[in-house]
Amino acid sequence: MLLKIVLLVFQIYLVDSWRQCDDCISSLACAKTYNITSFFETPESLLQLYQSICGFDGNPKVCCSDFASSPQISVRINNAIDVHEYVKVKRDMKENIELLPKNCGITSFVEDRIYGGSIAELHEFPWMALISTYIDSENNLDFTCAGTIINSKYILTAAHCVVRRKLAGVRVGEYKIDRKDCSLDNSICDENYQDLFIEKSISHEKYLSDGNTKRPSHDIALIRIEGEIDFSQDNVAPICLPLQKEFRESDLVNEEGVVAGWGAIETGMRSTELLKVNIKILNDDSCQRTNNTICAGNIGKDSCHADSGGPLMIQQPESYRYIQYGVVSFGNIDCGSGSATYTDVRKYIDWILEKIEK
Repeated sequence: MLLKIVLLVFQIYLVDSWRQCDDCISSLACAKTYNITSFFETPESLLQLYQSICGFDGNPKVCCSDFASSPQISVRINNAIDVHEYVKVKRDMKENIELLPKNCGITSFVEDRIYGGSIAELHEFPWMALISTYIDSENNLDFTCAGTIINSKYILTAAHCVVRRKLAGVRVGEYKIDRKDCSLDNSICDENYQDLFIEKSISHEKYLSDGNTKRPSHDIALIRIEGEIDFSQDNVAPICLPLQKEFRESDLVNEEGVVAGWGAIETGMRSTELLKVNIKILNDDSCQRTNNTICAGNIGKDSCHADSGGPLMIQQPESYRYIQYGVVSFGNIDCGSGSATYTDVRKYIDWILEKIEK
């Protein structure tokens, strides 16, 4: 409520006094102002934001360079996402870490496997991707899996979403499939999704190495797209990966994660709206797991069919950024009847770094 009141004040009284600058961008796209616009922690930080206003597009736009010397903000952000604090990797992979953006996991929203969840908000998970597949001999298309944007060239997904499938393309920036994308209160609409062609898919070399198709092993893959994803819109952004040592070695049991997707819901039908659900990460012995996986879920809350390849993510309390820890892999036939299994992204960071290229 405070945010809405402040934004209204900005819109009404600042039209004639907006700053002029070369880096006037949405306050929610400027990493240095994200915490201020989301939480207004101090009167001083609010005043600093007020003085940097250069426009309005549903959220205030700011001269992002005004915050370059703001220690209170920069220290908090840098401590949360410095990708150089990673577990030791091979020398030839260190350069590839630079291919993963530091400005990641930020949602501009403030305030066929989701079961027992709720509708996500517009721009809440801007890293979500839909993978389209030719489903028959007549080349009819369907969105069969999800994935996540990790940089301007790559989508992270599950291997079973790409192996032995005739891939057609990737869509990013989508919210409501085949419907106008508007926020739940219809105050903001955004139709700028991007349909992208696929250059190649890369599945893990040991996928299904144990021969079990119902409980696949090493179920992870990358899709490299042609051209580059345009990050200039609020509905498209990359998610963070657990690169830092503290994230790669953390114990996730009993943590609460979020799964998002367009998969099956309680009625058995696919959702045309992006859904989300909060689930608990469980002890490894509580579900049918394979090596390098995470077990998560609650009775009545689960991922479900067509959510495959989507993210299991946790929002960090210090930076408010989302980090992807899991990829939806497999679960029970009856969605919501127990826990599901997610490929543990932490175990595949080196593999991802080996595969991505400029």
